[in-house]
Amino acid sequence: MKFAGALALRIVVGGVLIIAGLEKAMDPTATVVAVQEYEILSPFLASWVGTSLGFIELVLGLGVIFGTIRAAPWLASLLFLGFLAAQLSAIARGIAAPCGCGVVKEFASGLAEADGVIGVESVVMTSILFLMSAACCVASQKTRSGSEESGADHRSLACVR
Repeated sequence: MKFAGALALRIVVGGVLIIAGLEKAMDPTATVVAVQEYEILSPFLASWVGTSLGFIELVLGLGVIFGTIRAAPWLASLLFLGFLAAQLSAIARGIAAPCGCGVVKEFASGLAEADGVIGVESVVMTSILFLMSAACCVASQKTRSGSEESGADHRSLACVR
């Protein structure tokens, strides 16, 4: 049962990253513009982040689901934390920056106001939910003993026990 819950959580977190990554990778120009609208990074860094973010999310999503990248849940947590920090920074400065991708908007729409408007609070709450889910994936990883495991067990779905 514990394995099934952890696996389901990894599939959800990885799936969110894959869907968001595909969306960004298919339209990197829109992603660059979205990153620039947060007014946090220099134009050069915003361009680099916007161009590479989709591919990073794709790789992390696959790594979280399949366990092929041991650090993927940690990196996913950092990515969600960074996104949350960017959102909170934009809110504090009164900047109407986009929430980033359709995945967040879709999840946040479940928390929408009665008139269907997705409020800032909904987007932030959704980001916190993603962050907590990724953190649970980190917590569900097997701790490695001082000795190296043989075989590919630590890289497979079996690592979610």
